[in-house]
Amino acid sequence: MLMPRFPTRVPQLHTMIRCGDRHVHARIAGSGPALVALHESPRSSLSLLPLMDALADDFTVIALDTPGYGYSDPLPSARPEMPEFVEALGQVLDVLGLERPAIYGTHTGAAIAAAFALARPQRVSALVLDGFAAFDAEEQVDFADRYLAPFEAEWDGSHLARLWSRCRDLFMWFPYHHRDAAHRLQTELPSVEAVYATVRGFLQAGSAYWKGYRCAGALDAPAAARALTVPTLVTARPHDLIAAHLVRVEPTASVEVRALGPSPEDWASAIKSHLARHGSGERATMPPGVRPRFVAHGDGALHLRWIEGDERIAVVLPDLPTAARDVEVPEALRDGRTLLIIDAPGCGMSDPLAGPATSIGDWLAPISAALTHCGIDAYDVIGLGRGALLAKALEQHDQRVTGMTVIDAPAWFADPGATPVEPLLLKPWPDPDGGSLLSTWYRLRDLAFYESVTNGVPRDRRPQAREDIPALRAAHAGLWMGPESADLVAALQAWQRR
Repeated sequence: MLMPRFPTRVPQLHTMIRCGDRHVHARIAGSGPALVALHESPRSSLSLLPLMDALADDFTVIALDTPGYGYSDPLPSARPEMPEFVEALGQVLDVLGLERPAIYGTHTGAAIAAAFALARPQRVSALVLDGFAAFDAEEQVDFADRYLAPFEAEWDGSHLARLWSRCRDLFMWFPYHHRDAAHRLQTELPSVEAVYATVRGFLQAGSAYWKGYRCAGALDAPAAARALTVPTLVTARPHDLIAAHLVRVEPTASVEVRALGPSPEDWASAIKSHLARHGSGERATMPPGVRPRFVAHGDGALHLRWIEGDERIAVVLPDLPTAARDVEVPEALRDGRTLLIIDAPGCGMSDPLAGPATSIGDWLAPISAALTHCGIDAYDVIGLGRGALLAKALEQHDQRVTGMTVIDAPAWFADPGATPVEPLLLKPWPDPDGGSLLSTWYRLRDLAFYESVTNGVPRDRRPQAREDIPALRAAHAGLWMGPESADLVAALQAWQRR
């Protein structure tokens, strides 16, 4: 049985909404009128889980990953402008059959929501802008030039040291690069887990993290608020990094500006009251998917990625801890078949097992159930890298497997006696000094050139190895987004040695 990695008070549905050639990831919880919610950059809909918990008794909260963040596909432009984010949001509403829903946005999400309401006021019944950045002209230039610093992966891992410093500092100063008394925040530092939540957002978005940020920072928020004609609540709580910007927004006949205290209950009550007065009561209609992208299992879901081909099916198991979304399958390997790339439990976008696994069968059961759900009665399996071990286990446990192919399998794949005893992957942990970011990076870097680890030292050189920073970055992000992938690799090692 699976369970969400980040459990909430209310059940949530994961879904992929197809908008033309792009897919938009959404988390949906609750019942009642639709409330479309947009997160801050560089986070994802994960940051909206408290909102979902607070409002799900009264609303169907549809929390979107904005384009290029979380698990949503990016916009096609190399440098997208705000009208493109507005168009993308409109496409989602069209697919969901929402003519005039209520919209909530925080930080970058607030800027996108405001821009959408300005461009298409007839499509919004009520608006909540929670933490609405209102930069003046000088601050906008500083934000674009210094706040949005490059974030490119470096072989030596130095980008992670800079990332950790940045994520710590942004809770101490705003903007984080102005480390002086005038910019010192008056709030206490959050928990280590909260800092790592921001870190994960950067790791997931990668070097393109700035795209939504830039559009939000360039918006003239005071002018936008004066021009809004839909019923709008602009608010912030004291712990918000930009709570001080609230006084820069003037109330109008359509816009209420309201400072809130720290109480989560008061925050939820203010939002509910505003939506009750002005929301349309409209409900979303979920479109049927051609192929399931998430298959429910227990309290969670398993993620599937499809690449369409002929009627033959080949199941692809990624090189752990790389996620299915980052797998590139060579055309020659496809052979015209339909590929089903699966994130195993606790890997990539799939939820982890509910409890400790007692056998490799516990890891395989959700995969087998997903294949049954999709009506697949015969398939080939392709294992990539360490995913070859999972392919081998699946072949032995599922009679529907008609053939197996492994690519870049470990040297010890065919020799159980040579299987490493020491765990290969380091499972991420919330180190308060950020050292685990580097530790996991170096371990994955070593495993590109060595087969095993003894007392922390890499051993057994791999003859066919090369420096591949994009692949390393994808594996590192995959490990941090799906930390249970380390447990699965350890379980596969033990199963191989049996």
